[in-house]
Amino acid sequence: MSQIEDLLQRCTVKLTLPDRMGWGTGFFVAPGLILTCAHVVREAGDGPVRVRWQAQENWAEAYVEELRSDPYDLALLRVRLPGGESPPWVELDEAVRSRDPLYLFGYPDQDFPNGCPVTFGCEGWTGDEPALIKFALGQVRPGMSGSPLLNQRTGMVCGMVKFTRDRSFDLGGGAIATCVILEQFPQLRELQREFHEQDHRWVNLITTQAAINFKPYLQAVLANDDYREWQEVYTPTTVEDRRQVPAPETVIASQPRFSSRLKLRVETVKPDKKGDRPDGLPEPQEQVEQWDVLAGLRNYAAEHVVLIGKPGSGKSTSLERLLWEEAEKALQDPNAQIPVLVKLRRCTGTIEGLIRDFLVGHQVGLEIAQVEALLRQGRFLLLLDGLNELPQAFEIELVNFRDRYRRTTPMIVSTRDLGGGGTLGIEKTLKMLPLTESQMREFVRGYLGEAGDRLFQQLQGDRLRKFAETPLLLWMLCRVFAHNGKVPDNLGLAFREFTQLHDQKLQADAPADSKEQWHKLLRHLAFVMMQGKTLIDTQLSMLKEEAEDCLTAYLQQAGRSDPRKYAERWLKDLLQYHLIQPVIQPNFEEHIEFRHQLIQEYYAAECLLKLLPTLSDEQLQQDYLNYLKWTEPVALMLALVDNDEELAVRVVEQALDVDLMLGARLAGEVRSTFQEKTIEKVIAKIKDSQALSWLEIEILAYTGSWLALPQLLNFLDNCDLDIATRAVSAIGVIGGITAVPHLIQRFDTIEKWIEDDSSYIPSHLGTARAEGKTLDHNAVKLKAEILKVCSALAPEEIKSRAVQYIQDASSFIDSFMQPEINEALASFQQVDIEPESLQTLESCTSLQSVNKLSQIAGLLAKIKSAKAVSILVQKLDLDEDSQYRNTVIQSLGSFDTQDAAKALSKLLIDPNESARRKAAEILIKKQHKKSIPF
Repeated sequence: MSQIEDLLQRCTVKLTLPDRMGWGTGFFVAPGLILTCAHVVREAGDGPVRVRWQAQENWAEAYVEELRSDPYDLALLRVRLPGGESPPWVELDEAVRSRDPLYLFGYPDQDFPNGCPVTFGCEGWTGDEPALIKFALGQVRPGMSGSPLLNQRTGMVCGMVKFTRDRSFDLGGGAIATCVILEQFPQLRELQREFHEQDHRWVNLITTQAAINFKPYLQAVLANDDYREWQEVYTPTTVEDRRQVPAPETVIASQPRFSSRLKLRVETVKPDKKGDRPDGLPEPQEQVEQWDVLAGLRNYAAEHVVLIGKPGSGKSTSLERLLWEEAEKALQDPNAQIPVLVKLRRCTGTIEGLIRDFLVGHQVGLEIAQVEALLRQGRFLLLLDGLNELPQAFEIELVNFRDRYRRTTPMIVSTRDLGGGGTLGIEKTLKMLPLTESQMREFVRGYLGEAGDRLFQQLQGDRLRKFAETPLLLWMLCRVFAHNGKVPDNLGLAFREFTQLHDQKLQADAPADSKEQWHKLLRHLAFVMMQGKTLIDTQLSMLKEEAEDCLTAYLQQAGRSDPRKYAERWLKDLLQYHLIQPVIQPNFEEHIEFRHQLIQEYYAAECLLKLLPTLSDEQLQQDYLNYLKWTEPVALMLALVDNDEELAVRVVEQALDVDLMLGARLAGEVRSTFQEKTIEKVIAKIKDSQALSWLEIEILAYTGSWLALPQLLNFLDNCDLDIATRAVSAIGVIGGITAVPHLIQRFDTIEKWIEDDSSYIPSHLGTARAEGKTLDHNAVKLKAEILKVCSALAPEEIKSRAVQYIQDASSFIDSFMQPEINEALASFQQVDIEPESLQTLESCTSLQSVNKLSQIAGLLAKIKSAKAVSILVQKLDLDEDSQYRNTVIQSLGSFDTQDAAKALSKLLIDPNESARRKAAEILIKKQHKKSIPF
């Protein structure tokens, strides 16, 4: 007898009614609930039903809670469990098909007073309503009604025995299907989920019994070209045979096409906390952490994390790399979680179905029931890519899926932004950071060799932030630059030149007549897919036959003879040579999709550009500007509008009437020669709407245009320091290097300005401010923001101010907004700021100074101070107070050094339990970060 069969027996009970002949069988389905047939307990009425369990007569009493008469014949009993008893509950599952091996355990009317097993073969479903499971090759005796029917293929209960076909022979019988049971008693779904998330007896046996061999799957992932190419290129450019494109003359032959050393970075997103504490002080600010993207994802996956980033910032690439690395790890470690990558755009049913499809596509065939069991057991690491691409019809399915498995299965969800689809209730968010200048330089040199320095020079200034902060766009610019030696003026033109280059040069062996049509065909195909099946959803993949029909209609309208033949032939060429690819759906239908959503949006923009002069203002607003899915195509389209300022301004005006933020975004996307007019329109609209100052700043920042800087500079002198800080942040978003002198001037005059306006000083700071000990926390926040923005735009110009500010202990050591200061000062790692900080750290020797100790240690860890660790180690013996020692231990955890690791390891045998536990938590977290060896 298998272990799961033994477990099923322990889930079953014998049911009898007082003073009545006969009995039936039942089984535990949820804590305190027994399921059986209605005809077994119908005569009980409101009276008790005696429960016999594990050969214990009158073990408990149960009462009928719900009853469904024919045609369902179902009853749910509430049982009063004896004290200390915790019987197991079956795992219900709806999966069953013909020829499945079935097993039941019940209490027949003869020969086996303690119950007996019977095996059957499933013959299929009856034509009744509701349909019954028909099974044969086994004998069902009276008394077995209500027995659980185990599907030995899935390892779960697929139904409940209702009748016998012949009590004397092995003709089998019929069973009520689990799907009918759950339909009649829907509360069992949630009760089952909650129980089996806590009690893993059944789940563990299913996965053990299945003996799933994931080795072929892991090997298939490691061998897959899509994931292997991550090490050399950002995104593949060909599909069929993935041959290497000949390197341009400007590329050194031995140089990889993409530097595998480039480490993408993320930072945690602060929760939006509003309001102050009752004492008038601000709410404690959560420290922003920065990570290598894979380390950050690993660290937060267990509690679930959302990865957000701009199009092309590397979200999907990072998930693919994580899949590859975790597969390599799991191949060596049998206890490691199995990584699974799910493309949410391909959802046509359940998320469990998508997981199964990915596994099947990589040589491991599992049933849905097995996938569900593995999810409940926590065997998977789920990488859910493209929340913003999920069809709207399946949003609730994904929310429910996460709720079902949030306690057991780690999940990482990527999305373009936090609008629209939200975060599924996930609290932790990581945001892809723009590439730094050093990363950009490394990237272009990795692609172009020494010629990359010339490209880098062309990308300096504001254009650098616009074009090169995401890997996909920088890679595209590298390819264009390698061909013509210069950078396009805007993003739309960059896409145009890149695709033309791809058509004309990179696929030189493609049929000439086909290449001539590619741009037109892709333009039309992308536009149709953008329109989608609904006004809201974008169609990100299309049935191949549907694509052929679409192109046939287009060619027929264009007057092409034999349009079907050419549509089929040219689509085949596109799939072989261009930036679209075939995708096999779960139902084995062949679909096509663009290799990146941005590529689809660009071609749709080209089509919309042709259509634009014929659109009325009403059509433009109602059909395009009103829908979020058209924002990127419209933005790309505006960048392509040439020599028609009036047309570009018209689109921006219509967008401003729809939504101020949308209009602002589009105003900054038009060609630079048109922006003076479009930014004027934005400013005028802001004044007409009488927007509050903070909203005006946000709208101006959203333009991304340097022409908005003069308006933003006006806010630097605002008496509301929060408004001034917002303006500084907006200048940082735009990347306005010309504003740096104004920011430095404001930095130098903040204290004097506040002193001159003594009425501004909050009452709770009166005494302290008079003694010169601290600034108001809003002033500190403003100074920190100026430091941070200037350090990114012009570090050498602000460096001297940073040093002076750091050395003034009274201005930053005692500040209320220490996390912001730490973030700003961390960028000046080459500045010698240790002496003052180390002296302050040494002076923190009591419980009263724990906050100060933690703050200074955090800063010293950010600048990688080598001396601070030894000071903290000495402090462990200075005070017996557990809170003080825990703060010291936590501070040690901020340092990613061998000395800190050794000190924390020694604490694992500390006499104080709290210290041991704190050190262990930090060491475990650091192992997730993979930042230091152990």
